Amino acid sequence: MLGFKFYRLSKFIGLLAVAAVSACSRSGNSTDPSVRNAEHDLIGMTGKITYTNFQAKVNYLNDSTIHWKTVDAKGVVAQETEHVSYQKLNDHLYFLNWMEKSGLTVSQVIDIQNMEVTAYLTYKDTTVPSGRKTEFLHGKFEYINEN
Repeated sequence: MLGFKFYRLSKFIGLLAVAAVSACSRSGNSTDPSVRNAEHDLIGMTGKITYTNFQAKVNYLNDSTIHWKTVDAKGVVAQETEHVSYQKLNDHLYFLNWMEKSGLTVSQVIDIQNMEVTAYLTYKDTTVPSGRKTEFLHGKFEYINEN
C-alpha cells in the first residue's frame, strides 16, 4: 500500500514539474511588444537606443549590415549604413562592432533581457598622446514597430 501511495505521489510531482516547465516556456511567447522577450533576435528588427545626449534608431538588416540614424539634443541628424561584425553571445546578449567613415569605431553590447546597451567608442583626437580617444556610453534599448 505504501508503495502505491509513493507511486501516485511521485507521478503527481512529475506532472506538476511538467506543468511548471510548460508554463514558464509559454510566458516568453507574448505578442505584446511591451513584454520583454529574451527569444527575440535583433536581425530584421528595429531598435531605439536612448543615450544621455542623443537617440539612435537602428535597423538590424542582417548579420553583417545595420542602418543607424541619430538625432542629438540640438536636432542634428546623422545616418549611415554600416558593415558590422555581429555575434549573439547568449539568449539575450549581442555584440556588434563597426568602423564608420569618419574613423569612429563602435563596439556595442546589447542586453535585450535588461533592455540596456553599453557602447565603447574610439575616435581620432590629436590632444591625447595615442592620437585616439575612448569613451563608454550607456543607454536604454527598446524595440520599435516600423509599421
